[in-house]
Amino acid sequence: MNPVIQKHPEGCALACAAILAGKSYDEIDEIATRLEIFAGDKTLYNSTEPMRRLLAHLELSVTSGEADFTDWAALPDQALLATKWRLEDGLPHWHWVVFTRDEDRASILDPAAYLEQNRRTDFAHIEPKWFIGLIP
Repeated sequence: MNPVIQKHPEGCALACAAILAGKSYDEIDEIATRLEIFAGDKTLYNSTEPMRRLLAHLELSVTSGEADFTDWAALPDQALLATKWRLEDGLPHWHWVVFTRDEDRASILDPAAYLEQNRRTDFAHIEPKWFIGLIP
């Protein structure tokens, strides 16, 4: 799995879908647009419904519901994490990242364009609120 950088301020969901599907950001943006999911739509980071619909279209299976984050060891080998969680005007908002673990290492693939390194291992600086697990 490789990082994909978001091209829109609200594009972290699309970039994470691209990471998980092994596609480019532009490919996912085109698919999402056909599904009436748009990069500038704030529901991409305050609702899980558009992301779940996009992932289902990409034939990626995820767990139902969101599970509270407790610790890194408790995560499945692949998960979508809600980080930077906050309330704005009474609505939850977050930044999507992808957690991945293989036999060699665990890392966060963070699509934020401002980062120098988008594969992160600085787990102490990342504060997930909850996650959605990917089903192999």
